[in-house]
Amino acid sequence: MSYLCRLILIVSMFAYPLSTYADLSILPKKKANTISTEIVNSNELLENVVKGLFKSSQLLCNVPEWKLKTSLDHDVSLIKDAVRAYGYYSLSSKREVVRENNCWKVKVEIIDGPRTHIAGVDVKITGEASNDKAFNKYINGEMLSKGDPLLHKDYEKLKNSMLSIASKRGYLDAVFDKKELKIDKDNHSAFITLHFDSKKRYRIGEIIIEQEALVPDLFSKFVDISSGEYYDDKQLVSTYQNLSESGYYSSVDVTPLLDKKNNHQVPVLIKVTKSKPKKYSVGIGASTDIGPRFKASYTNKLSNTKGHSHRSTLSLSPVISSISSAYKIPVEKAQTDFYEFSTSATHENTDTSTSDSFNVGASQSYLLENEWSRLFFLQYSIDDFDVGEDSDTTALLRPGIGFSKTQSNSLLRPTKGYRFNVELTAASAQLLSDVSFIQAQLNTKYIHSVGKDARLLGRLDLGYTEISSFDELPSNLRFFAGGDNSLRGYDYESLGPKDDAGDVIGGKGLVVTSLEVDYSILNNWAGALFVDAGNAFNDTDIDVKVSGGFGVRWNSPVGPIRVDIGFPIDDPGAEDTWRLHFSLGPDL
Repeated sequence: MSYLCRLILIVSMFAYPLSTYADLSILPKKKANTISTEIVNSNELLENVVKGLFKSSQLLCNVPEWKLKTSLDHDVSLIKDAVRAYGYYSLSSKREVVRENNCWKVKVEIIDGPRTHIAGVDVKITGEASNDKAFNKYINGEMLSKGDPLLHKDYEKLKNSMLSIASKRGYLDAVFDKKELKIDKDNHSAFITLHFDSKKRYRIGEIIIEQEALVPDLFSKFVDISSGEYYDDKQLVSTYQNLSESGYYSSVDVTPLLDKKNNHQVPVLIKVTKSKPKKYSVGIGASTDIGPRFKASYTNKLSNTKGHSHRSTLSLSPVISSISSAYKIPVEKAQTDFYEFSTSATHENTDTSTSDSFNVGASQSYLLENEWSRLFFLQYSIDDFDVGEDSDTTALLRPGIGFSKTQSNSLLRPTKGYRFNVELTAASAQLLSDVSFIQAQLNTKYIHSVGKDARLLGRLDLGYTEISSFDELPSNLRFFAGGDNSLRGYDYESLGPKDDAGDVIGGKGLVVTSLEVDYSILNNWAGALFVDAGNAFNDTDIDVKVSGGFGVRWNSPVGPIRVDIGFPIDDPGAEDTWRLHFSLGPDL
């Protein structure tokens, strides 16, 4: 046979199959018709598996009958293998193949058959993990139980979970002595056997520390592991988090040196890189309460190897301007436990009062075991104020205590969380103060999801001052209502008790509550409806004001931005029939 004839023969052998499948055709012709297929499957669990593996539907009408049946056999075989992972070992099928109008018409019925269920689970743990509570859920059958439908992925998940827990808790030589999934096809049952030998648990060996920023005594307070303790991945993670959140380091590496483990001990390397301590920042912002704001700050996160830090801030706005400086000394963990010494000067000019304040103070912050933050403080202040017909200069020495706690499942848009703050402070005319009083405040906010896209937000602000000579109380310690974070629809601090001239002078007490619903309308946008109520008051005489309105929320790259339009409700004396409110910051 000539070379040309052989070439023609080879080409002809491959030309026909290439045109058999629609998606493999390389000829520049119009798209050919594919066969008509109908798949009957009553099991929704297997629907995606069946559709994904049934490739015969792509065959063209001119496919030979033998090739069509071969393709159908192949698809059904793949489906049978795949559905075993879901516990179906008795799958069968029926098919009808007819030729109509020069094309094939195929109907395939998938019959899943009885599903295999777990008839027995034998999990045994030997070695030191047999007394480890972390493995109780495996021994007690909480992961897989008799009577459960068989899913291969659950069986694999159980094995991987046991190995993962063992690795995290220091059982670094753990092995399965026996792992078996036995199927009884006749009785549609499965038996699982997992015999796990954890061997001996490792301990933390030598801790190698590479750092220069802090003195060893302070650095050790960020480290939650000790040589000789049982190895536990949680302590390694918490050590990493403590160091990363300290602000002292630009990079943190906490690595167990598994390749150097010996005598059931694992050395750990802690390597950190010191961050640039000094930071300068300048920014602008705005809100309807205080108007446009300019802010500049200087921060030195690491003034010395003892972890001391310093912060100075200048803030300018039409309503509140201040300059402040604070020096922080860590006690236990720098981000939560510290002493702070501060000084500040503030000028405030609202529609109801004007004041100039100078403050010096000291405080101690400490994170309690129940995740509550406790604050002790002592502050000395001199306040020169004008509010209504009251004008005075008052010196106060105020000790106080506060507790706070915030929990949230998200920083940008939490669907569940709360914030709680309570503070008690006092002054005595017998101790470097011009007036005696006791003041208590409580501020709380709660967020909860409603369905998939809506949230319910509730807020409550309470306060009361016990004082005999109210006219001597500085305006910044009196209670007012109104504004972005109070009663929307009213101007900032425009509500409260009035004097004989009709000027708002603030009150001894405060009750303000708010209820809001917002609903996601786009990825980062939400609409909101709200109602606010309350007021500042003296004694028990309170003139409750109510406002309501609507707004828009945007989770911007710089944080949540809120724009609201509030309307005073049933208040003919209100200066405005509506008011625009703009604010920036997290919900909690």
